[in-house]
Amino acid sequence: VSIPNDTTASTVSKGTKRPCDNPQSNGHKRQARQDDDSSGGPCNQHDDTTQVSSISEAQLELVKTLNSSQQQAALSDISWPLLILAGPGSGKTATLTNRILYFLASGVQPSQILAVSFTNAAAAEMGLRVKKLVKDARAKGLLPEFMPDHEQLADDSKTAAALKPSASSDVETSTFHSVALKIVREHANLLGLSAEFQLFGDSQQYNVVREGMRRFRQEGSSLAAAAPGTTGFNPPRRDVTNCLKELNQARAQQQKISKTKSPELAFVSKHYSDVLKHCDAIDFQDIMTKALEVMQKHPEV
Repeated sequence: VSIPNDTTASTVSKGTKRPCDNPQSNGHKRQARQDDDSSGGPCNQHDDTTQVSSISEAQLELVKTLNSSQQQAALSDISWPLLILAGPGSGKTATLTNRILYFLASGVQPSQILAVSFTNAAAAEMGLRVKKLVKDARAKGLLPEFMPDHEQLADDSKTAAALKPSASSDVETSTFHSVALKIVREHANLLGLSAEFQLFGDSQQYNVVREGMRRFRQEGSSLAAAAPGTTGFNPPRRDVTNCLKELNQARAQQQKISKTKSPELAFVSKHYSDVLKHCDAIDFQDIMTKALEVMQKHPEV
């Protein structure tokens, strides 16, 4: 779905040629799943596709603050994936939060909804908007009552407060890294980590790499035999920073570092991995890769 920057787009109805029927419309490209034997997303040509003009007045009331193109995206068929490509200031966050509201109005449990962004600020903004939308919609009687998941309730503690319906507190809005870290924490044992593993920050990474470079001069390099004075070697900050950058790039791309071509980097890489394992730790980059690893190796996760 392409969301234009203006608010003049007309409401889409059945049989109408939609902006997304032309991939170049409004200067945007649209990506959608297409199958020969099923209806698909909001821009599908089949007659049974959910359209803005065919939904109830109550559902339109949910998204009345959006323009017609934004409504089309927010109220499209929730059983299909939806990709929105739009420019700055076109209302992407408003459309996304209103779509979450539509999920709730359609009976989707709050605990089954996850909204993610790249920054803490954006995630917090999404959360505030969702809570406000839910509060307003609930005041108008536009949302069903939700009960907490039974699995989350202890048999001995089903108090009135615990059973109070909730529609916003269980909608998780977070960053990609926060979600990944939560997955890794919950399944740390599958990754050979304890539940209390450490998360190394920039300074800790720097110190480990610096120590690895020192040890390379002392243990892993022919320089050690030629120059015993390297025992007190202190690598320049710039060299440590560059080494750490190269190490992170190699790890991100899962490249095997050649001991022949890059002996120092290979030595530091092994030292770095050994320290992480010894300290029961991962670094910031590991958060995403470890989460991906545990989901790929353990489908039940």
